[in-house]
This record gives sequence, structure tokens and C-alpha cells, in this order.
Amino acid sequence: MSRAIKSGLGVVLVLVVLTAAAVVGAPIVASRYTWVAIAGVNLSAGTRIEEGLAWLKVWPVDTVPSGAIHTLESVWGKYLLSNKTAGDILSPADVTDVKPKPRSPKPGYEFIPFSVSRATAGTLQIGDAVDVTVEYRDGPVITHKEDWVIAIIDYENPHARPHGFVRVSLEIKHEEGLAARVVGMWHRSPVGMVVREIGGR
Repeated sequence: MSRAIKSGLGVVLVLVVLTAAAVVGAPIVASRYTWVAIAGVNLSAGTRIEEGLAWLKVWPVDTVPSGAIHTLESVWGKYLLSNKTAGDILSPADVTDVKPKPRSPKPGYEFIPFSVSRATAGTLQIGDAVDVTVEYRDGPVITHKEDWVIAIIDYENPHARPHGFVRVSLEIKHEEGLAARVVGMWHRSPVGMVVREIGGR
């Protein structure tokens, strides 16, 4: 038998073995693992779930929590009822079809909007205190270490979204609002935001 024929038969044999393994192994894998929907990034209550914010992950069947969602179609367009950290499993109890009412600032405070990258937004949650790093139009880069707290994370904002940004509004005292608005007017988008402890420097 020629070497070419032997080589060809060897390839066929390998393919047959691999096909058999796939046919036999697939049911075993399917019986031990399943897909579950998880938060793809840090998400806040009230966030409308869209592509990139929730993912599917393979999970051992024996450890899947009761009520876990198994398809992304089951969460698309729904609103989160509570904060979720990246990797948390999503369940029907975590989402609703009802759009939440707009948030309002506390007495003596106002909301000041900034734009951040989607990657940065994915590390943030409503209620986080953040340092804000700003590149100003005249060149300097300054990190503002104030007790500014995230009030809104708006992935749907029509002004920020076309540029690939996410609109994040900070809850700021009225007496600090003018300075914050100046920051917002003169910075280059997007700004950097890093979570820290309130009162930390």
C-alpha cells in the first residue's frame, strides 16, 4: 500500500474517531453543564439591559441557582431591579419590564453629567464615590478628588452613545456645582473615573 494511501486512511480514521467522540461526548457535556445569563459588567438598578451588558456563561448544572436565566433573549430590553457585579447570575426576580422613574437629586444637591468610556462605565455603579480625571482643552490633566457620588449611569443617552461614550451624572452639592460645570465645559471627553472611599484622598 502506497504511503499516500496510508496517509489518507490515517486522516479518515482520525476524523471518524473525532466524530464519534463528539457524538458520544456532546450528551455528556450537555448533561453536566448549561448556559446561564450573567452580568457582563458592573450594573446598577434601573439599567436597561442591552448587548454587551449581559453575557452567557457555561455553568455546572449542579451549582446553578434555582431560577437562573438561560438565554439572553430573556433579559434584553428589561430593567435591573438591583445592583449586579460583573459575573453575577441573572434571574427573573432581578429584572422587570417597567422602566424606573427618573432619579432626583437630594435637597441641596444637583446632577452634573460627564461622559466616560464604556469600559470605565462597566466598573462603576450608582452610589460609588469617584475620583474624576480630566484632560482640559488647554493641556493639563487634573484628578479631582472630591466626594462626588454617581447618581445616574445612562447607556442610552443620545448625545454620548453615538460617540461610544456613556453619560454618567454625579450628585454634587450646589456650592460645588459651578466648579463642576466648568470642569464639564472645558474638558475633553471622555473623563476618567475611579471608585474610592468617601472622604479618601
